[in-house]
Amino acid sequence: MIRPDLSIRRLLPIWAPLALTFLLISGSTPVVNASINRLPTATRLEDLAAFGVLLRLVIFLHSPLFVVREIVIKLTVDRAGWRRAFVFCVATGIVMAGIELVLALTPLGRAVLDKLTNEPELAARAHRALLAVSPVPVLIAVRGFYQAQQIRVDDTLFVGLGTLARLIFVAVFGLHIAPALGIEGTVMGGLALSLGLAVETLWAVLRARTLARPPERAPAGTRRLGLAGFALPLMFANMLSVTPQLLYLKIAGRVQDPDVSLGALQEAVSLQWLFTSSTLALSALATAKVHRPGDGKAMLRFGLVVGMALSVLLVLVVFTPLRSWFLTSVLGQRNADVREAVRVALMLGAWMPLLMAVRFTLRGVLIARGLSKPISVAMVSSLLLLSLSLVFELPPHTANGAFNAYVWWNAALLLELGILARAAVRSGRPGGGLPPPPKTPAEMAVG
Repeated sequence: MIRPDLSIRRLLPIWAPLALTFLLISGSTPVVNASINRLPTATRLEDLAAFGVLLRLVIFLHSPLFVVREIVIKLTVDRAGWRRAFVFCVATGIVMAGIELVLALTPLGRAVLDKLTNEPELAARAHRALLAVSPVPVLIAVRGFYQAQQIRVDDTLFVGLGTLARLIFVAVFGLHIAPALGIEGTVMGGLALSLGLAVETLWAVLRARTLARPPERAPAGTRRLGLAGFALPLMFANMLSVTPQLLYLKIAGRVQDPDVSLGALQEAVSLQWLFTSSTLALSALATAKVHRPGDGKAMLRFGLVVGMALSVLLVLVVFTPLRSWFLTSVLGQRNADVREAVRVALMLGAWMPLLMAVRFTLRGVLIARGLSKPISVAMVSSLLLLSLSLVFELPPHTANGAFNAYVWWNAALLLELGILARAAVRSGRPGGGLPPPPKTPAEMAVG
């Protein structure tokens, strides 16, 4: 029987502001794209493609920190866990920022970027912008820690408002301040990401400090999750989960005109993620709400409803004149070849919101049960599939590199979903998974 607090009617008001947060985060990329496209320079297309390369690299570098919310939710069962989670998250952010600084200030960064694209000029532009995003890992860690405190007590509305403030700042900076200062397009994109995230982080810190902290002592019978056995494997699994984005760059670049294909992939992913990014909220929501074996089914039902609704919305954009309006009027894309490549590629991306919704719901269910190994297995399997496609140059070999990347993206997602679903079913059986810690008295008082 489904618990009342896991009904669609109860979950929707909690999920919606959190989904808005991820939607607004994804909205930052199209805003930066639009800012680059409107620069009064002849290198707009190169800047856009280079920003896409930079974005894939920093997403990979920052990916271990993207699960900070879930880790903090599971670790903060008492005051000691709260402090341990804070130290762990900030220390991880500092280490990742150090790695990024080394890449930005040495030829090693240029060598890594050269591996991501076949165009040396694009790699050079991305390398010049890498220093601008070096503070981001620490900001992500602090923001995630304090947002987790808000999610634990269903304070998701203020999470969304913080991200809205970030998006407004990025828009003002990218469309007005940076062009007036004559900042290079790719560097401007990196600065916009860093400064916008600083605004959102400050908002999260100020809001979370008004909320009650976890109890001094955890309830009797609470099982503590270890950093070595839970948090670190989960971070590693999440790093694997974004690695395919780097391989999609290689797939898209194996064509005669890589600038058009890489630019199209950047525009297509930006547009698609406006409808897909909100599914990321399902992972944190499932982590906070799944406490019994039957709860997983309720969360999966909610995830399916969300995914189907978002896919329908994306279909309405992809197969109607709204697509052209968005690419030309909103993003300012003037290259007809890029627009056509985006149209073809997004025909395969129209159902990705549904696939992603199921993916993140299953991940959240497994995390709530203290399991990270199945997530790693799923990602290793999809990476192996993509690596084989590159090594053996498996088809398709169309002139549209963005379309080729989307073909393999679909294949990798379907493989991953099969593995995650099998693990979720097995862990939901009696004795099949590690029991999560019970809710704290503060959480029970809220809902």
